[in-house]
Amino acid sequence: MLIERNGKLTELKSLMYAAPCEVPDVGTMAERIGMSYSGFQHFYKKMFGVAVMTDVINGRVEYAKRLLCTTNLTVAEVAEQCGYRNEYHFMRQFREKVGKTPTEYRKSI
Repeated sequence: MLIERNGKLTELKSLMYAAPCEVPDVGTMAERIGMSYSGFQHFYKKMFGVAVMTDVINGRVEYAKRLLCTTNLTVAEVAEQCGYRNEYHFMRQFREKVGKTPTEYRKSI
């Protein structure tokens, strides 16, 4: 059971970085793993050393950086591809993590 749960968590973490728009909310993640909401959060942090939502945000930002480098998508389209419903929320989180807005980041590469 523990090995299976670890495998599912590892797959989930990979999904966060490869296709963040497909990552469900934390409650759904916990349900899929077969854990309570809080139990899932504690287990995730114990396993990876970071909170699940921090990893979700990090995965989205890393994916956004790849899209900004390799596509001509608008910032709004990048935000949508990364799982954000609001481009302004995306821009704020991107700037907090990267130190530049998405547009500044794209110009600097």
